[in-house]
Amino acid sequence: MNKLSLIFIQIFLALILFTGTSYSGIVMEQMRYELKSPDKKDKGVLLIQDNKMLFKDTTNNVSTLFDFDRDQMIVLDHNNQTFTVIDPQEFVKAVEEYTKKAEEMRKKHLESLPPEQREMVEKLIKEREQESGKNTTGKIVISIKNSEVSEDISGYKASKYEVFHNDKLNEELWLTNDLDIQKELDLEKMSNLMTEFKKVNKRLGDDTVVNEDAFINLFANGGFPLKTVDRSFGETVYIEEVVDIKKEDIPKENFKLPSGYKEKSVNELLKGAF
Repeated sequence: MNKLSLIFIQIFLALILFTGTSYSGIVMEQMRYELKSPDKKDKGVLLIQDNKMLFKDTTNNVSTLFDFDRDQMIVLDHNNQTFTVIDPQEFVKAVEEYTKKAEEMRKKHLESLPPEQREMVEKLIKEREQESGKNTTGKIVISIKNSEVSEDISGYKASKYEVFHNDKLNEELWLTNDLDIQKELDLEKMSNLMTEFKKVNKRLGDDTVVNEDAFINLFANGGFPLKTVDRSFGETVYIEEVVDIKKEDIPKENFKLPSGYKEKSVNELLKGAF
C-alpha cells in the first residue's frame, strides 16, 4: 500500500471511528497485518486527549496529528524530520489536480499500447472495479448489517458489523460502546472536518458511492472499532486491531511539532505518494 493510501486510512480512522463524553487521556496500541502474513505486523499507537488525536506508525516512523480545534491534520516524517500541515480544502484541491494528471497519463499510456495489450489492461481495470463492489450501473451502494456476534477484545465487549458494497462483503467492524471517547473529542468539530475530507473520495473517482453516511449513523451511538477486517483490496485482506487500551495522563509535548523539523508542502507530500 502506498503512502497516500495510508494517509487516507488514517483520515478515515480519525474522522469516523471516534465517537462515544474527562479522562486525562486514552492510549491504544494497534497492530496491522495481512491475513496471509499474520507474523508480519505493522505497529501503531493512538493518543487521544484535549480534542487532539495522534497516530504513531512506529513501524514506518511516521505520525499523523489531528487538531480538531484548528481543523487541520499534520503529517510528520520522523526519518526525514519533515512535517506537512494539511488544510482539508487545500488538500482536496491538490488531490483533484494530481488525480487529473494521473488520469491523463494513464490514458496516454493506454493509447501507446498495442491493441491486444491495451485490451488486456482495460480488462484488468474493469476487474478491479468489480472487486471494489461496483454494480452494473457503476454505483457502490453501502449497507451495514449487525451480525449479532460479539467477542472480547482488549478487555471490552465488541460487536461485529458487516459492511457491504452492493452484495459484496467489503469490511468487518468490531465495535464497542464501552469507551466514552467523546469526553476527549468535540464531535461537532470532528464532524465538520470529516465533511471536508470526505470530498477527497470524490476527487479520487469514488463519486459513485451511495449511502456513505451509513458509517456516520453506525458510529453515532458511541461505537468505537477495536478491530477491522478490510476486504476492499481483493484477495489481499488487511486486519487492524487494538491490542491494548490505557487511560492515563499524556504529556502535552506529544501533540506539539518536534523542534528542528522542516515544513514540506502538500504538493511535495502528494508527489512522493504518487
